[in-house]
Amino acid sequence: MRLVSLARAVERVNLVHGCGLVGITASRMASGSERNRYHVVMGQDHMSEWLDDLCWLLSQASHNLTTRMTAAFEGIGLAPRAHMVLAAAADGEHSQIELARLLGLDKTTMVVTIDELEAAGLAERRQSPTDRRTRIIAVTKAGEGTLRDADRIAREVRDAVLSPLTLHEREALVDGLRTILSEELAEPTSSSQTVRRRRSASSPRR
Repeated sequence: MRLVSLARAVERVNLVHGCGLVGITASRMASGSERNRYHVVMGQDHMSEWLDDLCWLLSQASHNLTTRMTAAFEGIGLAPRAHMVLAAAADGEHSQIELARLLGLDKTTMVVTIDELEAAGLAERRQSPTDRRTRIIAVTKAGEGTLRDADRIAREVRDAVLSPLTLHEREALVDGLRTILSEELAEPTSSSQTVRRRRSASSPRR
């Protein structure tokens, strides 16, 4: 699995709107051998510690990791979502629908992203060699070069983000997220209230 798996793992459980914690700020606190704590400031005069709020922790990690990835990719004119789609397309012969299902994106978002990758010359729609009725998303030569650069940058971001953890802790974190996403959080839960994903830049800026 490519590096973006970590960003996507956190993004797919990003329920910030459901947490009711939009607008708060946090500063990381550590003391001796104690585990890391998040001191949450709500407004100017009300303080509370959210030590075990999984929703909030994953939401903050998702947003901050995505912003870091976005900034890191600016030099090659790509964005995290475009990188994710490009990486998935390079791993096999997939149609737009298959890629959308694989990556947890809605069809409209996938179409827009593929259109942008195609316009930038990084990917193209081709007829499937096994089924004429199906068009697969293929990565171009230029796309392969951009993908190599993006993978390198993403690895650098991952290593920097995970640097406070030991090797064992890194593996446990990623493996744990994969397990959760394959079981309890494999699919969004139906709700009477709409829970929207946080928006992120997606187009290759060329």
